[in-house]
Amino acid sequence: MIFVMDLIKAVNVPETARNWEEVCRFFSRQPGFVSGRLLETIQTLHPKEDYKLTSVCCWETDNAWQAARQAAKNDAGLTNVLPKLAGKFSAFKGNIDQGSEYNPAKDGGADHGDQMVLVDVIYLTEGRMKAYAEMWHSANLYMSNKPGYIGACLHVTTNAEKDSNKIKYINLAEWESKEIFFSSIDTPEFLEIIKDFKNDFSLYLSKIAKTIKPTAEHMMAEAM
Repeated sequence: MIFVMDLIKAVNVPETARNWEEVCRFFSRQPGFVSGRLLETIQTLHPKEDYKLTSVCCWETDNAWQAARQAAKNDAGLTNVLPKLAGKFSAFKGNIDQGSEYNPAKDGGADHGDQMVLVDVIYLTEGRMKAYAEMWHSANLYMSNKPGYIGACLHVTTNAEKDSNKIKYINLAEWESKEIFFSSIDTPEFLEIIKDFKNDFSLYLSKIAKTIKPTAEHMMAEAM
């Protein structure tokens, strides 16, 4: 599984969300598409950029993603949509490093209510990545015993060696509400766990805006 995440800046959030949905529905008809989810930022902590939306698309393989990306560029129906999204986002492609798999296609048509998804964007040098992953493991174990914790998944970049790629990890953590999340992190034990990386976090507390699953026709074709 490969995860393609776009951290999106937007002046007109509803319009950008509509454009995202049109592109993602095109992707949902392509081979290898697993799921797509759009998250809308509701609060930030130590943000390094003003990201209003986060797109999370899961693909079976990187080849499937590359083929779908090229197909979108060649599709006449998206001619007027893609330019509106160009230059508005920071792209991140990653694999699961540890944690529970984040796959929106598995959660059915659930009413998400007050559920909050924490988009944690981590800026590091390559030399600090191993230590960060070890810290994340300890922090996740601590959080997993807290009421209201749903799950978390740490995604590591596929281009860690590139100096220009400052974002080395994106952590997606799901909580029943942001209030429960805040009460869980406000403890001496948690602050001790994260102390060496407290300045590396850039947090975007988000709500689930839209979930796109593979089209029924595509799923039937793959099953044949």
